[in-house]
Amino acid sequence: MMSREVLCYQFDDVVIDLRAGRVLRGETPAALEPKAYYLLVLLASRSGELVTRQEVLDHVWAGVYVTDNAVARVIAQIRRVLGDSAKGSRYIETVPTRGYRLIVPVAARYADSGSLSPATPKATLEPAP
Repeated sequence: MMSREVLCYQFDDVVIDLRAGRVLRGETPAALEPKAYYLLVLLASRSGELVTRQEVLDHVWAGVYVTDNAVARVIAQIRRVLGDSAKGSRYIETVPTRGYRLIVPVAARYADSGSLSPATPKATLEPAP
């Protein structure tokens, strides 16, 4: 099965523009550091699924040793930008000792289609540079 190229992911008023490498809240660009951007893309590409801490480390940090605090800091930055919190999560659920899950439906715009469609889980993503 051939993988479809995703141009953007969207949920609520959030658009993750993969070609431009940016996140918009409404019309306003969100200030996310690169690791936070890549982690948000990973979560959006797997919306509704558990993304383990190991998968986060493998994808976002790709072989670089980091502490759990680095992951928690990046998750906190994403939550801050989205207006979310660990208590009463609206977007990101923490699964204690296991990982994270984006808990909102995500739509995707594909290169071969002009309209938004439900995002296909397990989209093939390249590790962060």
